[in-house]
Amino acid sequence: MELPCTQFSRDHYVGRTLLVFALLWAAALQPAVGQSCRITDLGTLPGGAFSTAYGINSHGDVVGEATTASGASHAFLFDDGVMTDLGTLPLAAPFEPFSQARAINDRGQVVGNSNTGSGARSHAFLFDDGVMVDLGPFPGGIFEIARGINDRGQIVGGLTTASASHAALCTLTRKPR
Repeated sequence: MELPCTQFSRDHYVGRTLLVFALLWAAALQPAVGQSCRITDLGTLPGGAFSTAYGINSHGDVVGEATTASGASHAFLFDDGVMTDLGTLPLAAPFEPFSQARAINDRGQVVGNSNTGSGARSHAFLFDDGVMVDLGPFPGGIFEIARGINDRGQIVGGLTTASASHAALCTLTRKPR
């Protein structure tokens, strides 16, 4: 036979435990202070049906990829409420045009990758002063994709050689054109 106070303590403990779990569950459903945000729909390129963003700089400029009216995916820059098509690198037929912007620095330099039709999947590019420059070919391989750029203009991404794929750091020695 149990003492009445032992039964009361056990029931009280179970009740308090259930109350704590209920409060934690309810708190998890509510956003924490400072976690709410305002979502902005950046839209698509004219006639396109898809877009996604990959990078943003401290000025709020956004880069990514979006489909065009023809269905091709192109790199874009979203600045001051306008989505601009950055185009693709020159393409050899019969390859499909494709590009994506992956990062932007505070100087407005954009990096990403684009099809070229040269046998590789893609080449890394730098978009600077309104011009997309192919960074891909180098002795012994191809700089395939650029994923980040800092304010010094150093670019990180991936390269391929005949036998391997590696992380890469591209330090520009002169302004490309």
